[in-house]
Amino acid sequence: MNGLEFVRLCLRNVKYILLTMFGLFTMAFLGTRNEKKEYVSHTLMNTGLISGYNIESQSGSRVDYAYTNNEIDNLINLATSTETMLELSVSLVVELYDPYQAKELALEETTMIELDEAFLELDVQEYKSKEELFSRLFKEFKEAKSGNFYDLFHSKNPYFGFEQLSTIDIHREGNTDMIAMEYKASDARICQMTLELLTQIFLKKHAAIKKGQTENVIGFFEEATKKTLAKLNDAENELLKFRVDNQIINYYEQTRFIAGSRQELDKAYQAELKTLAGSDSVILHLEERLDGHSELPVLQASIAEDKSRISTLASELTLLKLTSDDTDPNHDQKVADIEKEMASIRGKMNTSLSDVMKLSVTPDGIHTKELLNEWLDNNVIRAQSLAQIQVIRQRQKEYEKIYSTFSPLGSTLKRLEREIDVAEREYLENLHSFNQARLHKFNMMMSSDLKVIDAPFYPANPEKSKRMVSLILAFVGGAVLSISILVAFELMNNSVKNSHRAEQIINLEVAGTYSVIPKKQKKGGINYKALSDQALNQFFQKVRAKSIIKENPFYVAVTSTERNEGKSFLLNKFYEYGQAMDNKILFVVPDDESEDYREDFIKYSIKNEDVLHYKSIRDLMADSSVDLEEYDYVIVEIASLIHTPYHPNLIIRFDMNVLVCNATRTWTESDRNALKTYATATTTAPQVLLNGVSTDVMEEIVGQVPKKRTFIRKLIKRLFIKIGEKTFK
Repeated sequence: MNGLEFVRLCLRNVKYILLTMFGLFTMAFLGTRNEKKEYVSHTLMNTGLISGYNIESQSGSRVDYAYTNNEIDNLINLATSTETMLELSVSLVVELYDPYQAKELALEETTMIELDEAFLELDVQEYKSKEELFSRLFKEFKEAKSGNFYDLFHSKNPYFGFEQLSTIDIHREGNTDMIAMEYKASDARICQMTLELLTQIFLKKHAAIKKGQTENVIGFFEEATKKTLAKLNDAENELLKFRVDNQIINYYEQTRFIAGSRQELDKAYQAELKTLAGSDSVILHLEERLDGHSELPVLQASIAEDKSRISTLASELTLLKLTSDDTDPNHDQKVADIEKEMASIRGKMNTSLSDVMKLSVTPDGIHTKELLNEWLDNNVIRAQSLAQIQVIRQRQKEYEKIYSTFSPLGSTLKRLEREIDVAEREYLENLHSFNQARLHKFNMMMSSDLKVIDAPFYPANPEKSKRMVSLILAFVGGAVLSISILVAFELMNNSVKNSHRAEQIINLEVAGTYSVIPKKQKKGGINYKALSDQALNQFFQKVRAKSIIKENPFYVAVTSTERNEGKSFLLNKFYEYGQAMDNKILFVVPDDESEDYREDFIKYSIKNEDVLHYKSIRDLMADSSVDLEEYDYVIVEIASLIHTPYHPNLIIRFDMNVLVCNATRTWTESDRNALKTYATATTTAPQVLLNGVSTDVMEEIVGQVPKKRTFIRKLIKRLFIKIGEKTFK
């Protein structure tokens, strides 16, 4: 379809286009005549997700846009949730049912009736405050599955119905971290009030969610911290009790001291053993040298008691030295007294030696006194060593007991210390997590603290009416809708329509076209008489061109695949044209009472028992006296090919075969098969005469349609033809 065809399509159906346009315009006009005024208010809130500052903020830190987008989506979903809308609806009901408020707002009568019916079940006087009434209504709204309050929320009420509240537009303001809310209502105060209540509910819900999230975490770590602290205290108390019960001040220092003391004791023991062995050896040697002297037994008897006393004192002195106590102020005095007493006994023993000793010498020439002095000294040393060894052995046994006591104490102490260490680390970890949770809580409170930038304002003036825009859109939409439907029908039209489609569909050459001639013709419109003459001229020009090479008469067969294609009508027009052109034309037509033929047409029977006997053109004529050679053309109408049989010998006689086809019909497979069978009997390919085409299509064959045109129309037509050839194919 090119541009010119599009314009012609619109002009042919201009009355339907105008009817659709004015119909939609009228519907829009009637639908908007009672249009209510609309007031618009909005509010703007800053989330601070990007631009806000919090405890964890650092200079140069990157913004997590995925987290930001997710948080903003969560905020929008929270604000538009059914729970929020339900709470908003209840809040509006509580506010609007206030008699003073309702009078001030001048609510619609239907709204007040709905409120009164809903509150019939409820004694409002029982509730002292709006908060109590809100709690009661919210529970009723939320739990009820039916009833006045349930119907109230799910109604189409223009103030607090869920459907109306769902029209609140909540969106992110561009790419910022701000959220905008916008609402339209038929009352300015209700418009502002709705946004105010929604803002309060939204902020409260958001704060509750954030607080609930952080409080749960903080509560968990706080409880864990308390438990681990109690566990740590129990472990420390158990260690303290263990130290007290086992008299442990510093186990490791004590064991180190005990080990050192034991080592020193072992060294002293070995030294005393050496001393004892030395003194025994010296004493034995001296007694051998003094053997035979009478003084020695006497001396041994006289010092025996003193020797025992020295041994006792040596034991006491060794014990005092081994168990030195810095806290005992008399320790040194005791040591000095023992040493003094031991010196005194030694002096006494020397006196006894002098009393029993006689002046004599040994066989070796050594004075006996010197040997006795040496013997006495070694006996004293031996007595002291024996006493000290005895004491050291006693102390060694004590150390063995201490070792047997401290060995298991060390393992138990290690275990208790490990338990304390584990409990302490667990406590410190929970304490750190607890502090981090508290830090995160305050950080979240700072970062997610929504701030209202623009509070809902009171819209003093209503929105501009869109009625005019709606009417214009309805008018233009009617044109677009009707034209679209026309174009769609035109594109889906599978009829033969014009000569181009006829040649493509029927696959035959088009010999001519003939248009529809209306019964009532407009004055100053198309000259259908001239248009008909042009069409007949074009058709007969092709007939003449084919008849030049043949002597008279020229036989023309006019047929169609279906009935009512317009054969009889065209034959009548052919007759009128022949009379005007002074051509001798003989018309032979079927004897069909349903067709309106002229009286001078020769008719032949189309009964089944007759048609197959027609093997020549002469067989069609009952009057054999007709001289066919007197005529220029003999035009024979062959009945519809699908419904009437024919003899092939008859068809082969024709010099030209014309297939009449109505342009408004669809070419079917049966038509194609009937034509194919007919064409096998012809000597020349049939040609199509397209009947019933529109006057616009006639230009393809006969040229410009004869009608009066203004200069501007001619110019526009040329322009559409040029544009259509390039862009509308």
